[in-house]
Amino acid sequence: MMDQHREEAEALDLVIEHRQRAFVEAWDRFMLEYEARAFAMLNRIQQRHITEMEELEAQSYPGSTRGLRKSTELRDLEKKYNTLGKLGCYQEACSLKGRIQSLTARDGARSAMEAARQQNARMKLMMERHGKEIRGAVTKIEKDRLQRLRHRESEEKALAERSANMKRCLRRRQDTELKRAESGARRYLSNRDGLTKSLLSSGPGEGTAGRAISPCLTTDPASSHIGLLPDMTRHDDSSSVKQLFKDLVPSPTLLLTYPMFMANARLLVYKDPQLLALRKAEKIRMPLVLHKMKDIKY
Repeated sequence: MMDQHREEAEALDLVIEHRQRAFVEAWDRFMLEYEARAFAMLNRIQQRHITEMEELEAQSYPGSTRGLRKSTELRDLEKKYNTLGKLGCYQEACSLKGRIQSLTARDGARSAMEAARQQNARMKLMMERHGKEIRGAVTKIEKDRLQRLRHRESEEKALAERSANMKRCLRRRQDTELKRAESGARRYLSNRDGLTKSLLSSGPGEGTAGRAISPCLTTDPASSHIGLLPDMTRHDDSSSVKQLFKDLVPSPTLLLTYPMFMANARLLVYKDPQLLALRKAEKIRMPLVLHKMKDIKY
């Protein structure tokens, strides 16, 4: 029984180890797949941001496309220049032309600077939006990863608890089996002592056991009991029962009657009410019943 219990414990340890290894492999594979999906998502976001930045840089906002923002002085000079040209004062108009060109260059540079400033502001806003989106995606990935790690820890604790419960149940069952075996052995010893005392008190020749076993020791093996030989079972021909027969029949010359002894002993057990009740109550096999008869003197 101890060997069987040790084998059961070793088998349970192997099962628990296999389950733990499978759990770790499954979770490692799951986390690798999740990290690969998260990395691919970040790459897609980065590629989209690069495309948007390239499109924004490709767009140009020169002052001419949006119209030159002219100052009041330039507008007044242009109006005066046009009026002088219509009046025919070309000399005075030519004197205003240089001033108009310088003011136009100044206003053009100012408009270009404003367009560049607006372009930079757009790029800055886009970069801020992209950074915010990237940070949000990374935060979400980290949050999901921590949640999965907590879920893994909880499942690992549950698996360890189930494994401990399995070991605890196995130890409890084995302890129960050992206690039952011990109580059965004690009950067997007490029943054997009680049966021995009752048979000894009734006398050596008065019981049914004496009447049933005496013919088996004096019967010839080739005579009337030869038909009982096929009734023997495999577990009847054991060393313990042979030793019991040697104890009951010390003479070496009578060892040839061992099959007859076994056949008649079986009849003895089934005919004797006390032995039959004992066998049915404890549900034991023939060699154990015969072993209970070892201390009986016929």
